[in-house]
Amino acid sequence: MNKNSWFEHSILRRALALLSVLVLTVGILPAAALAETKYGFINDDDVRFRKQASSTEVWTMLDTGWVVEIRSEKRSGGEDYYYVVSNIPKHLDRTYYGYINQDYVTLMTAEEVTAWKNKGGNGGEISTGSSEPAVMTDYARPNNASTNYYSFDGSSLTSLGLLSASEAYYVSGSSTINDEAYYIISVNNVNCYVRADAMTMITTGDSAATPGKAPEGHIGIIRLVADGTVNLRSSATMRSDNVVHKVKQGTELPYYKTVQSGNHTWYYCYNAGSEEYGYIIDNFAKVISTVATQPPASTATATPKPGASGTAIGQVKITPEGSTHIRKTTKINSNNVAAKAEQGDILPYYAVSVVNGSRWYYVYHAGKDVFGYVLGSCVDVVGGEANAPTVKPSATPKPNDSTVKGYIVLTAGGVNLRKTASTGAATLGQFDKGDIFPYYSTTVKGSVTWYKAATEEGVGYFHGDFCSPSDASGDPIAPNPGSPAETESFVVTTKDKVYLRKSASTKAGTYGQIKDKGTLIPIVGAKARNNGYDWYRVEYNGNTGYIRSDCVKVLTKEEAEHYQSTGALPTPKPTPTPAPKPTEYIITTVDKVWVRKSPSTKAGTAGQLKEGAVFKFTGTTKVSGVTWYEVPFDGATRYIKGNCVKVMTNNEYNQYLAGLPTPTPAPTPTPEPDPSTLSDLALTRIEKVIVRGSGKASGKQLALVYRAETECKLLGQTNKSDGYTWYYLKVQGTTGWIRGDLIRVLTKTEAAMYEKVGDPDAKPEASYTTLQFGATGEAVTNLQKRLKQLGYLTDAQVTGTYDEATKSAIKKYQGDHEITVDGIAGSITQHSLFGTVETGYYNQNNGSSTTVVLHKPELIDWYKGGIQQIFPRRGIAVLTDVRTGISFKIKRWSGGDHADVEPLTAADTAAMCRIYKVKDAQEINDKNLYQRRPVLITIGSHSYAASMFGMPHNYPAGDTISGNDFYGQFCIHFTNSQLHDGKGVDKPSAKNGYFSHTMAIKEAYETAVEKLNIK
Repeated sequence: MNKNSWFEHSILRRALALLSVLVLTVGILPAAALAETKYGFINDDDVRFRKQASSTEVWTMLDTGWVVEIRSEKRSGGEDYYYVVSNIPKHLDRTYYGYINQDYVTLMTAEEVTAWKNKGGNGGEISTGSSEPAVMTDYARPNNASTNYYSFDGSSLTSLGLLSASEAYYVSGSSTINDEAYYIISVNNVNCYVRADAMTMITTGDSAATPGKAPEGHIGIIRLVADGTVNLRSSATMRSDNVVHKVKQGTELPYYKTVQSGNHTWYYCYNAGSEEYGYIIDNFAKVISTVATQPPASTATATPKPGASGTAIGQVKITPEGSTHIRKTTKINSNNVAAKAEQGDILPYYAVSVVNGSRWYYVYHAGKDVFGYVLGSCVDVVGGEANAPTVKPSATPKPNDSTVKGYIVLTAGGVNLRKTASTGAATLGQFDKGDIFPYYSTTVKGSVTWYKAATEEGVGYFHGDFCSPSDASGDPIAPNPGSPAETESFVVTTKDKVYLRKSASTKAGTYGQIKDKGTLIPIVGAKARNNGYDWYRVEYNGNTGYIRSDCVKVLTKEEAEHYQSTGALPTPKPTPTPAPKPTEYIITTVDKVWVRKSPSTKAGTAGQLKEGAVFKFTGTTKVSGVTWYEVPFDGATRYIKGNCVKVMTNNEYNQYLAGLPTPTPAPTPTPEPDPSTLSDLALTRIEKVIVRGSGKASGKQLALVYRAETECKLLGQTNKSDGYTWYYLKVQGTTGWIRGDLIRVLTKTEAAMYEKVGDPDAKPEASYTTLQFGATGEAVTNLQKRLKQLGYLTDAQVTGTYDEATKSAIKKYQGDHEITVDGIAGSITQHSLFGTVETGYYNQNNGSSTTVVLHKPELIDWYKGGIQQIFPRRGIAVLTDVRTGISFKIKRWSGGDHADVEPLTAADTAAMCRIYKVKDAQEINDKNLYQRRPVLITIGSHSYAASMFGMPHNYPAGDTISGNDFYGQFCIHFTNSQLHDGKGVDKPSAKNGYFSHTMAIKEAYETAVEKLNIK
């Protein structure tokens, strides 16, 4: 397929078979047209001829060109309908009354009605006689030389001068102003308004349908850049009937003027190869040179302003720093920019207007080939007659939004092209899966990326969930993670004292806190992902930093404006419950259902079914209005009557499958590990593991190990019984037997890591040298082997040399794993690849945030032992976890029945997280790590046996230390301290046997000396 044919591939879908072009749109007709016209033709295929407005019941479906008589209008269900009278294709001799949506009916002129009646008046194609009808172009000509054209500011019309009666003007649309119909035309590339009854639309047979030969002297040269060929067109619009020639890629053409049409710039060119003039759209052209010349004669003759003959009356100089907008009309808004001028540019002006007290100069910019308005406050009048525009050297237009950034391919069917980047915006058209379009920019709204793309329906936005970046052939490519998207989104803080961090990490430095909940902040870049959170890049008080996603709510631009004006956040719209999807399965709804040999109640039977029988049906048959389901039964196709069954939804069928009995699988034998790799250390896999007096299921119960991951010392003996291997061991002071599948025997490597950091699955330590393009050697080979193992390289690419393939593979891996994409294999990238941590990560303090001298544990009573005086409110102590040996500092906040404490610093919180094997303190909550932990609380020369309950709670009241990355407080219990709300001492329960504070304190007191090597 020609690479630019995506602009024309849906012509059949959009075309109106020469009929839709008889008029531009309903809105372009004079206001009185409806009153004079009683007929209209259908302008699309498969249009519903409804029995009632908004009804789903129809007489039939009508196709393009069918003529109906219009009786009246009606609004129903938010839609406008015509009440019409017509026959239908199957019954030309009958009369039907009904409703048709006005969007699918084009009103007919009196001449068209006469032609239709002369043809026979029975629907079908419209004809103006025996020959083919003349086809309307997108151009109109004034009826006389005294035709005014106007600017419109939304409330009033201002005359801009008279149109040339001999010139054709491009009509881009229509509007009704003060109950009069106006065409919107292009004059000097500016949208203007002219009364519709003062213009005549031009047909293809009219010599004025298209501009004549190009004026002498081109103003620039374009090169065709699209793959394949580009269409040279007779008018500045995408139509199937205006292609005059196909020009090859790379051809350079002179152009003589530009025309703004359909949100595009069109170049009026001469193609020497075919000796033809025509228009080329900007999507497929690149300006490679411009010529300093007079404003194009064909443009100047259009009289830029009232009283002007096309000759400039003076010059103005652009004064503000940077860029100044040249506007299409005398109105300031973002959609009204024709081009930009730079400070110091000197431009000729042709007229001066005063609108709402502001002075505007109508100027010409030769470098951009644009006429437009500049606000008087942005210029100095430098005087002097200027018969020729001043041209800046090398005035090649700068690439802006018309520069193609890349291509997208649609990944779903029926994808909407939206007018703006919003699912609530108007739909410009729908496109099919596999369609390819160039895109010019991206916009991020909330978590959605929108692509601004050019299509045959115009320029609009595609939702990023339904397309993906591709090359020009539609082959998907990975998006460049380094290119920030434009954004129109905001966040509003949902908490007080939210940190603005210098990078996307809870460990990063801060620019301070955003004090108040409800602060609105703009997003200024793409979001990042780290530590399990999204991070939004925002700008606040002159600083650009990151805010964690759980501290904010994302708002669109419109929602932010609403919030600023009302103070109210948008109410989330409830997600509609999706309609159940039918399956190909039926279930009988009554008992004793006959299975028939043919679809008839008189047919022979093949069997009888109970209620609830399920079958996959292969088809349906309707006999005398009764539906029968075809099902396989006893090796043949049989039939079940439709009123005895129902089609199952996916959910119903899944529930049916879940209710079927599951066959009991044969027990999988416990795999036998290599004994030489095993240590004598094991951990319990689950809670409540029974220790028995002998190595079999009938052995006497000696003890119950309540906690998972309890340490067991293997004593060497094993026994096979009941299909299991039993291990003889010592656990919590009891010697006995535990079934092999209930414990995890650690390898020697795992045991060493467990002894070192308290986690047998902790990542090993390693050190790496940075590898980049050009490097060679064994380290590069190991890197490439790992990339091959992960699917980023092939066997042939493992060369021992860090080449382009390796660099690209590293970039892809970095993008997939949220690492800065630079193609260099630094330590962060290599640790991620090989699953390691930096050497020294598990330091001699065993992951602690502080050092401490431990003493033999002491038991101290909460109420009578004096601990509240030893460890008062605002007092600081060192907490040491007995099982891991990790220590960190704590500060007591409050607590009457036990001590409520906080980690003193962020480093202390990080050490606490290593104890719990989590990334941040919030995960202690998220993973419900409620188990009590035996700890020592060291104050001065004393270490007291205690129990830690580490879940963060009582936020924000219990959060008194800012910047410690811990939200709230946690609890420390000593002997006889009680639970919250005076619920008593936390003791082990005979009912559920959970690990209590009492047990944790006991473990700390009895085992700390041995485990922590306290002298």
